[in-house]
Amino acid sequence: MKLTRRDFVRVSALLGLSGGISSLFAKSKNKPSHVIIVGAGAAGLSAGYLLAQLGIDFKILEASSVYGGRLKTSTDFADFPVSLGAEWLHVNPNILVQIAQGGKTAINVPTIGYKHDDKAVYWDGEELEEVMVGKVKDRKFVGGSWLNFFEDYILPSVKEHISYNTIVESIDYSKKKVSVSTRSKQNYEADKVILTASLRLLQDQDIGFFPQLPESKLVAIKKATMWKGIKIFMKFSKKFYPTFVVPEDIEDRSGQILFYDAAYGQDTSENILGFFAVGKPAEPYLSLSGNNLRDFVLSQLDHIFGGAASRSFIKFIVQNWQAEPFVKAAYLQDYESLDVVEALSLPINKKVYFAGEAYAGREDWGGVHTATQSARTAVEQMMS
Repeated sequence: MKLTRRDFVRVSALLGLSGGISSLFAKSKNKPSHVIIVGAGAAGLSAGYLLAQLGIDFKILEASSVYGGRLKTSTDFADFPVSLGAEWLHVNPNILVQIAQGGKTAINVPTIGYKHDDKAVYWDGEELEEVMVGKVKDRKFVGGSWLNFFEDYILPSVKEHISYNTIVESIDYSKKKVSVSTRSKQNYEADKVILTASLRLLQDQDIGFFPQLPESKLVAIKKATMWKGIKIFMKFSKKFYPTFVVPEDIEDRSGQILFYDAAYGQDTSENILGFFAVGKPAEPYLSLSGNNLRDFVLSQLDHIFGGAASRSFIKFIVQNWQAEPFVKAAYLQDYESLDVVEALSLPINKKVYFAGEAYAGREDWGGVHTATQSARTAVEQMMS
């Protein structure tokens, strides 16, 4: 069974970037005095963390009232953190040390991997096939989440630099200083800007640029496919499901869909089933809401498990990423053209840099660990 969103990047390539950032840039002659970061998600927080280590003044402009972006986590649905956005660790846990490199506190983040003999079922609408999970590289956080990791190790260095409810509407990079204007008519100036906003906002032209972005960048933005996405969590009085349930086989690369044991590896007696769908498979679920969505999902599970879902259902929670006004999507599709991915990641005029899950370049994209690496790349580019 394949849970990963695509083939994993070479872990060795990531772990080779373990040197302290201060030593990397100690001799740089291009150290900016002030940087504006647009967005306080994984990439924005990581970029700020790196700039703080370098002693560079920065400001993070966050459109919403909270930090974290697609790291969103619920702490009141179950007795353990439930990840409404990014959930799995797709590479070796040592990457957490690399993300927090230079920190003075030792990293202690428990994770758990899946066992070879964990059970999974495939359902083609008529027949149920039981299999063993086999080799799955993804890991779950135990008693925590991606957001908790950032709160513990990254946020303390940057939280005083975040301006909330600050909606960026335009970026003017025509002069020596870059000017960033907001919906509330505030203007910020900086030597450099790191844009970490969702690619969907650029596609919808929610952020304007002056001068207009280069044609190659505009073409890439237009061509790129941001998958729609939804996550649902259901609490049951009994556990009637295995570790994974795949309700249909997606062969055309249009997206992914999966039910999974969200309480796997947690210190809990609660039965929490997670549901994850992106791309075309998410559309039937995104077209529904409230009790209609609940009943639709329960009917699927009842069909597979002989009515067990309805008999033991307690409550549910939904995260529709299309409805988030400053996100509007899940993430860049797994099968995007490498030319598009590379063009999305390139900086503009040595003034505007891009970081985030969609701007990670040819190595990989769509994950938290690569969003953080793209932030490091952006800082490297502006210092070179």
